Amino acid sequence: MPENCYFIVYCFRMTACQVGNVVL
Repeated sequence: MPENCYFIVYCFRMTACQVGNVVL
């Protein structure tokens, strides 16, 4: 379960970074 949670948070962070780059 912790691995899944960490993976989800990691994906969310990476997605946020990509969205931020597109917005900027």
